Amino acid sequence: MALDNAEFIAELSISDPPGTDPLNQGDDHIRTIKKAVQQSFPNVASAVPQTGVQMAQMAIKNEANLFTGINTFQNITDLDAQGSNNQIRFLASGVQSWQIRHETVANDLILARRYIAGVFQDNPITVANATGFATFAKLAFFNGGMLTVDGSAGAVPYSFTSSQASGMYLEASAVSLSFAGTRVARFATSGLSLPAPIFGVDGNVGTPAYTFGLETGTGMFRGAAGSLWFGTNGRTRLKLSDTGRNSFLQGSATLGLSLSLESNTSIIAYSIDYEGTSGFQPGQLSFSRFNRTTGVFIDIPLYINATTGRVHSKLPILTP
Repeated sequence: MALDNAEFIAELSISDPPGTDPLNQGDDHIRTIKKAVQQSFPNVASAVPQTGVQMAQMAIKNEANLFTGINTFQNITDLDAQGSNNQIRFLASGVQSWQIRHETVANDLILARRYIAGVFQDNPITVANATGFATFAKLAFFNGGMLTVDGSAGAVPYSFTSSQASGMYLEASAVSLSFAGTRVARFATSGLSLPAPIFGVDGNVGTPAYTFGLETGTGMFRGAAGSLWFGTNGRTRLKLSDTGRNSFLQGSATLGLSLSLESNTSIIAYSIDYEGTSGFQPGQLSFSRFNRTTGVFIDIPLYINATTGRVHSKLPILTP
């Protein structure tokens, strides 16, 4: 019969040559087999130590299509500079290479950058076998950010290795914070809501516990046991207490103190004024009338002289 003229292994016929072929064609059949093997494996220039199972695990049909832009694909069980670890190495232009390495000691999976000479650079991503967590040495956000699941108070997508139930998650169009599986804060467009009280320091008149960024001497503080005090510009203005007087005001020693009493249904308003040292009658307590709309003073129906203690009235005081 005619000689088998196969170019590749798949073209070889297992039925040829038949036992009736002339013996002088045996050498031709052997050369055909050699040619088909070499043309099927043109780049095998050394021994291939992998077993059949290992080679099956490396079933990569077209490396150039699978790894876009990669020029060379080295064997999957190469040895790196740190010891006997499984790796896949990608060689690109220049002197750097990328490596996906399986650390056989800790059983971690690492994406590493190395020089071709084997000099270590860094591990941008490490997946720990013990915890399953991926650690990013350097993290950047592209195309609008990094997306994750919404999560819940007990399954927080942004959490910590020491407390996986503590962190940040999304619920009902609000960003919430969780601690040990319990929501502790909720941020929404309507405002901030807290399921528990806010605890602050007691503070004092100079540094109130609850104050303002542009005026730290103005705010609210705990002046004494069972007392809530308010201050402005470093001076106490109002004290609320559950013992003694329920409330009293403190004014400026120079300007005194004025307490206005107004009603939305009347133009006429009243004020109780304590004259300071710069006033017309220092220490005098007067009751005045003024126009609530314009703020124009009208008169002083009643006042108490600080020196004599006498009560002076614009009109006679009627007594029973």
